[in-house]
Amino acid sequence: MSSLEVVVNNVPVGYTVPRFPSLYFPEISENAFNYSYLYYTRDIWRFTVLWTLIFYGVFHVGAAGWAMLMHRKLYLGGLWILVLYALLAGVQAIISGTIVGFVISAIYHAGLLGMSTWIPFVWGLIQVLFLVVTSYSSVSNVA
Repeated sequence: MSSLEVVVNNVPVGYTVPRFPSLYFPEISENAFNYSYLYYTRDIWRFTVLWTLIFYGVFHVGAAGWAMLMHRKLYLGGLWILVLYALLAGVQAIISGTIVGFVISAIYHAGLLGMSTWIPFVWGLIQVLFLVVTSYSSVSNVA
């Protein structure tokens, strides 16, 4: 028996992939579903990339809005800044979301675990916070 068969056999009978975003609150929602797990690599990757796109989009559009406000006297009010930031956010999110999605999928599959739908959400948030923290210079000028 290969490890792939073990992972496939670990999926509960009757499992259906939850709809995006499917973030559940077990103590709060009594009438809603009680759990929401991801088992397949494609689904883990998709949730991670989508959450990363959402977080990167929000933060980059916020930064672009600030830049547009500062450059409002330019042609078209600096609209090109918004387009450029949105494009960069999309490219960065797809690349980093893909890498992180496959890594966390491999980790959960190695442990034969189902992944809560909160995990891709948290990793999307971690990625954008890492982007913000690393954007600041760590060297200060002493003058």
